[in-house]
Amino acid sequence: MSDRTTGYVLALAGAALVVYLVRAQTGIKVRRSGPRQWSLGVLWLLFTLAMYSVSLALGSVDKAGWTVVPALAAGTVTYFVVTVSDRWARDGLRA
Repeated sequence: MSDRTTGYVLALAGAALVVYLVRAQTGIKVRRSGPRQWSLGVLWLLFTLAMYSVSLALGSVDKAGWTVVPALAAGTVTYFVVTVSDRWARDGLRA
């Protein structure tokens, strides 16, 4: 495996370990999300990948300083997506 692939595999393994430990320590299980949250997640992923592509394009034309703009946009959208998704999950628990 290349160095980059090794990093991705380790990050995925770390995330799985965190989920397992939280479940073991608290007893809280992650339940399946509904179609609204899946749709929101897919839109978030597409937007984030688009911003990543924009930052790669900016880097390739020697405008590396501008890569902070798509990074901030992706971070801002991520914050709002998590907020909305959390609200939907809480509403689902109350129903």
